[in-house]
Amino acid sequence: MPTPASSSSAMWSSTGTCTWLCASMIELLPCTRADGALRVCPGVLPTLQDRLAELDRRADDLATARNLLRHAIVDTERSALDRNSNQSTDRSAPQ
Repeated sequence: MPTPASSSSAMWSSTGTCTWLCASMIELLPCTRADGALRVCPGVLPTLQDRLAELDRRADDLATARNLLRHAIVDTERSALDRNSNQSTDRSAPQ
């Protein structure tokens, strides 16, 4: 089973479904009872905890990237406004 540490490109199927997370969920199948309740299976909990930790890391990375992008957008908009304001001032100044 691909893991987040082994290959980031292997984590996503063509449908965008996270295959390593699905694989973790498949590991739960032998741990389910006929009534749908879970029973304890060795090794499943650490695997699920590892997957959750990886998702948390990726969420943090995405949040950082979003903040950087927001700052870049604000700075770009501010520069464009300043440039437009300076051009307007230059045109209205007496020559």
